[in-house]
Amino acid sequence: MLRRQYDGYIGWGRARGQDMIMALQWLLENYPEDQREILFDNMRLLKEAAFDWPRFFSEDVFPMGDLDTIPSNDLQYDLVHVVNLGQALKSSAIVRRYTHNDVLLDTARNSVNWTFIYHGAPSGAIIGDERISGVSPTRGTELCSVVETMFSLSYLYKAIGDRYFADRCELAAFNALPVMISPDSWAHQYVAQSNQPYSIHLKETPFWNVNDRGQTFGLEPHFPCCTVNHPQGYPKFASNMFVKAGTNGIGHALLSPGRVRYLLNQDNKVDIRCQTHYPFGQSLEYTIIAQKSFDFYVRVPEWYLPQDSYVRVNGGTPKPLRPDPETGMHKIVINKTITVIQYHLGAEIKVENRQNETVAIHYGPLLYALEITTIITSAEPSDWNSQQTLPQSWYTEQTRDYTISNTSAWAYAIDTSTLKFYSTSLGKSPATTSDLPNPIFQQGAPPTFITVQACEVAWGYSRGVPAEPPLPGHRRCTSKPREVKLIPYGAAKIHIAEFPVVDISSPRETIFNGDKTQQVLAFHD
Repeated sequence: MLRRQYDGYIGWGRARGQDMIMALQWLLENYPEDQREILFDNMRLLKEAAFDWPRFFSEDVFPMGDLDTIPSNDLQYDLVHVVNLGQALKSSAIVRRYTHNDVLLDTARNSVNWTFIYHGAPSGAIIGDERISGVSPTRGTELCSVVETMFSLSYLYKAIGDRYFADRCELAAFNALPVMISPDSWAHQYVAQSNQPYSIHLKETPFWNVNDRGQTFGLEPHFPCCTVNHPQGYPKFASNMFVKAGTNGIGHALLSPGRVRYLLNQDNKVDIRCQTHYPFGQSLEYTIIAQKSFDFYVRVPEWYLPQDSYVRVNGGTPKPLRPDPETGMHKIVINKTITVIQYHLGAEIKVENRQNETVAIHYGPLLYALEITTIITSAEPSDWNSQQTLPQSWYTEQTRDYTISNTSAWAYAIDTSTLKFYSTSLGKSPATTSDLPNPIFQQGAPPTFITVQACEVAWGYSRGVPAEPPLPGHRRCTSKPREVKLIPYGAAKIHIAEFPVVDISSPRETIFNGDKTQQVLAFHD
């Protein structure tokens, strides 16, 4: 087919050609069956007719701004489609593997940097309600793009080794993905917004091509692609958790509880088990059994605090971390028999600056969002297109569609000087995942939270959802300051994650109208 003028290789197939090339590379490495020439020939043909992603990820082509301000005839939809873009982040690294063109290293780095600078959410997702949509917290992030972005980032870390890729993969895995999935995993959103204080049937939407139910939870709130695609997110994350490092090493690349058993160099059976509360705690304990000595590596995220971080081997003296400046890997020499390692990462609250002098709040790999009380209603699942109830024989009893309404105020500005972090987890002591509630990504379950002084501000609506956060100069308090709680974003199915900032101590910014507070809206009409 490919030799017949690329017969059948059209549209999104050409936008996603790198994924087929990746599959052929796996065949070449594992089961070549004397077909190396044919496999290389197919890779060449797939690349020749694929969309030119390196050209798209160049400074004079990549859309560095809100696409609503760019005439649609200047854009090729296949290239700005958010899922295609998430998959394409790894395209340059895949092609470099067999072309050995190191220019593609910078192309790969630029593709990730520019994508998240100009179209990224604080949750680690690419903002795009079908088409990439700038950095507005009112615009949607498609669930399919989250899992594809995670996979691309994990691949880039293995192929290039910059720890930035692994940090970003974890950010999406622990924030963007779980916030869009119901605690029991039977329902999901099609799109999520960084600022989404309710999840209901909208009368109008801010989205480019998503229906009025796309940000509710259900079997197929919009196109059914996400119904079948999103379950691959965590399995692919887990399969890329541990990596081979050099000729005699194994590294823990994506931090999380897990276990790997591997025959290293054909003569060293290695069993590594990691127990941890991560990402809700920053302590990891490894029990390693090996027949021979080898090098074990732990990835040190860029957000860590060196003075509060350490590694301890077999109960010995804690030693400071010395991560490689590029990969972030810290090396530990493991002797044969049994080794126990305690690995602790110091962390602190990080304030991320967003557009229009708003902020997002992070601690370690987690994004934090306003805790909003809710009313949840459910109904039998409906068809995404007709919105008619599906025949009962088509679904199981666990399958429901949900709407979530807020029962508390959400229009807050915060004073970042008052942020305080709290944890009820086991801290630096050994921990197991069985100590945590299951499911963990639901309101009230995570063992960590942040408090901050806040006040309500005048914050209106636009196209059925909260408008852009009020600009500086329009943030006077309309209520007395109070302490509010921020919880892990993945557990806050409705939330505010990008906040306007006020100085609570400033009389100019804390004027309020008597004791009146903002009316709470349930939006059931």
